[in-house]
Amino acid sequence: MFYFGFKKMDKFRKILPTVFLLALITSNVYPTWAFDEESLKTFEEHKKCEECDLSNINFRGANLGGAILTSANLSGANLRNISSKGGVFSGGPVDLTKADLTSADLRNADLMHAILRGAILNQANLKDTRLGAAKLSNATLISADLTNAYLFGANLIGANLTGANLSGANLKNANLEQANLTGATLSGAHLTGAKLKGANFIGTDLNGVDLSTVKLKGVELEEAIFCKTILPRGVNNSGCKKNKQKVEITPKRARTIKFKKCNESCADTFKACAVLAISRPESCAKKATHCLYVCKDKHQNKPN
Repeated sequence: MFYFGFKKMDKFRKILPTVFLLALITSNVYPTWAFDEESLKTFEEHKKCEECDLSNINFRGANLGGAILTSANLSGANLRNISSKGGVFSGGPVDLTKADLTSADLRNADLMHAILRGAILNQANLKDTRLGAAKLSNATLISADLTNAYLFGANLIGANLTGANLSGANLKNANLEQANLTGATLSGAHLTGAKLKGANFIGTDLNGVDLSTVKLKGVELEEAIFCKTILPRGVNNSGCKKNKQKVEITPKRARTIKFKKCNESCADTFKACAVLAISRPESCAKKATHCLYVCKDKHQNKPN
């Protein structure tokens, strides 16, 4: 009986450090090794901290307007609801990898060459923000306001821009491959030289956008709104009436559209196979059936 009790206590002692670590991680208190104390002191005194380490810092709701954080390390930082209107982060790439900038006010901020890989910028205000050559791969910018933002040469591979407002944004030479722009607004945006392979523009407002020199192969354009949109084959005004009452593209509707397109692709594959394999049409039917099952698993068997 006593032996069993001591054995359980010994086991508890072994897992105690892990329990303590988990408690730190799940709380809002950051351990001392999360950022450099001297860097924080310098920033608090001068609102300026160049090449300093503020990784994992908690600045939630702070007013960082006019702050100078050139080449600072803010990776993993909690910057939700911060106000940094006109803040300077450039001069050297500030590291905001996986930082949480939800609902942050970054209007007119200078984030040239910033590293924002995997960062969360949902509902962030990025009007007129300078993000030239910024690294935003796999960043989440759902419903973010990027009106007139400068994104020349930015890397937005795999970024989620669902419902974002990119009206008048400069996206020249930007890389938007595999990016999700479902229901986004790109009215008057500049996309010359942009890479769009695999990008999702389902239900996207492309009013007045010039796509005449952009490669559109592999780009999802189902239910996109074309009004005064310049395509390689000429001007498309088919969506000018729809533009007055934009239809909301929900995730479920987007999957339905993709499922329909996938089925059409299966049908095309079957037709091509039947022509080439006249002697064994049953093999084509088998491939087509498999293709339809893949479409269903990929686009329908998901939660709403």
